[in-house]
Amino acid sequence: MRPPLLLSLPVTLTNSSGGLGDSVILTDFIYRTKGTRPVWSHSPAFHELRKFLPYPYPYARSTPFQINAPLAIDEYESGNGHFIQRLQRIFGLAVDPLPKGYLDFSAKKEKHITLHFSPGSHANLQRRTIHPRARMLYPHTKAVLEKFIAESDYNFYILGNSPNIAGAENVPDPSIAQMVNLIASASYHIGIMSGPLHIAAALNVPTIAVVNFPAADKIYLPTMKPIGQVEEEWFYPQNIHLHQEPSTNCLVPQINLKTLHMAVEGRIYPFWRKEYLNLIFT
Repeated sequence: MRPPLLLSLPVTLTNSSGGLGDSVILTDFIYRTKGTRPVWSHSPAFHELRKFLPYPYPYARSTPFQINAPLAIDEYESGNGHFIQRLQRIFGLAVDPLPKGYLDFSAKKEKHITLHFSPGSHANLQRRTIHPRARMLYPHTKAVLEKFIAESDYNFYILGNSPNIAGAENVPDPSIAQMVNLIASASYHIGIMSGPLHIAAALNVPTIAVVNFPAADKIYLPTMKPIGQVEEEWFYPQNIHLHQEPSTNCLVPQINLKTLHMAVEGRIYPFWRKEYLNLIFT
């Protein structure tokens, strides 16, 4: 079934989830439509992120219909790739091989790395239904990060209520503006799939995603067709992914001191290069 061109309908795009990452996702649609299409979220984070968009009010206005982004992805034939790319398809927008939100903010690069390992409330459901330690920071991974920090000449900032990591300065309750500024000025972002990771993508900050599900041999990057893989629509193909559990997948190796150094140096797929992103169209 060919999806309808929803841009031709009086529809407000919304997102029932209230997480920071869910709000970042909506910013791409605002950017692609130059702020001319109604978008709404009840999340306070969404209203803070709007300050980093170059379009005036209003973004949301009364329309006869609302469409919830996750339900739209499930209901219509949205194809392969990242959630953002699927959303672009169902609205008849050109599909960008580099999926990301859009935040109009630049900062002078500093020699620091941001970290984030505090999952949102959705992790509780995932731990009951998908993986008993979904999005947890394993002791092994924590030890690897501390060794990496100890021998690095970068400064490290750990955002939110993440577990303490020796050598990293805690920023326990950053505002959205402070978080955007810290990530925008970072050389790299390292963390679990979470709101700050989506912000890093929106700001084009090289990111190392630390994952523990699905199993490494089940992860395909980029996703070239819908395969029913857990969270296949959330893997950013431009990111390097390191797994917390044993891996035989050379594209998603297990995190250790060697692979973490290799990742920063661009020696793990996709090597901080963009030519592989077009695989989404194969």
